Amino acid sequence: MTSRGARLQTRRSRTKQYTSAPSSAGKKRALTDVTNQVAVKHPAYLKKECGDVCSEVVEMLPVLNDQVDEPDSMVISPASSKLDVSMKEPIVDIDMMEDPALSCAEYTHDIFLYLRETEVRYRPNANYMRKQPDISSNMRSILMEWLVEVADEYKLQPQTLYLGSSYVDRFLSCMSVTRSKLQLLGTAALYLAAKLEEIYPPELKDFVYITDDTYTKRQVVKMEQVVLQCLQFNLVTPTAHTFLIRYLRAVEVDETVDRLAHYLCELTLLWDEPFLRYLPSSLAASCVCIALHTIGHNAWPATLAHYSQYNMSDIRDCIQDVHTVFCQVPTSPRQAIRDKYMTDKYLRVSLLQPPETLPF
Repeated sequence: MTSRGARLQTRRSRTKQYTSAPSSAGKKRALTDVTNQVAVKHPAYLKKECGDVCSEVVEMLPVLNDQVDEPDSMVISPASSKLDVSMKEPIVDIDMMEDPALSCAEYTHDIFLYLRETEVRYRPNANYMRKQPDISSNMRSILMEWLVEVADEYKLQPQTLYLGSSYVDRFLSCMSVTRSKLQLLGTAALYLAAKLEEIYPPELKDFVYITDDTYTKRQVVKMEQVVLQCLQFNLVTPTAHTFLIRYLRAVEVDETVDRLAHYLCELTLLWDEPFLRYLPSSLAASCVCIALHTIGHNAWPATLAHYSQYNMSDIRDCIQDVHTVFCQVPTSPRQAIRDKYMTDKYLRVSLLQPPETLPF
């Protein structure tokens, strides 16, 4: 076999895993408890731009930005935040630790300054659920848990899940959607994120299959168009996972802390209140802090403070909310993430006991 033939065969074998439905647990459940039909008129401007998209796909109303309360969380500028870092503790240059030939270390600082600005620009409205006439926070929680299961089923990258969740919240911040189309929105959002992040994304038929054939291929594609119009094609945005990876490099910890921080960060996807009030960078920093404190390490080392540009006092409320969820998740009805991190792959970190006290 020629080298070209071998490459083609390898590519086909890699793609094959997505060309058929997953066989582990049969069809995924549809969100049957949030699919009651409610008739809502279509917004005229969206119908004008997208033609018959609305009539076939989604029933929704525009939510005016000036009618929704602005989030009351405090945005801390990296340039103006005065860090209280002890001079006795050295700060490790984590960027120069990488191979210069394989990284862009000289640009990393500027890149993350830009991401800190961008996360404010594209953040969803923390209070959008108050203006949603037909869905609730519990329905959103069910949808997010389902997205976690789909991402795990198809072995998608973590950033794909976070981006899909972000698209849902940003869309719902400016448009109202009926409960019958909420799962369709989540499916289209994850489909978009997969095409952006994955080398071999699942095919459209796989996303239709995973909804238990509740929607057709045409409906998913049309909803994808509506989402793109609403987001104005601004798809590459920072998420909590973006900052989490960098902060974990800054603390140089073992695998247990790494897995626990990812577990805590993923838990924050399930609830719009209170976590949409916080910026992704502050959520990531809080999760790393709780993970370090749980394992018994220094909860806020100087290198973490330096690269996050936060003092612990800046994110005190966020740390408390993450800790509260960490304590309450064993009794929560949403168990998909806890079950996921109960496996050997994730070192069973969801079975760890949360700390009784916080590090402040």
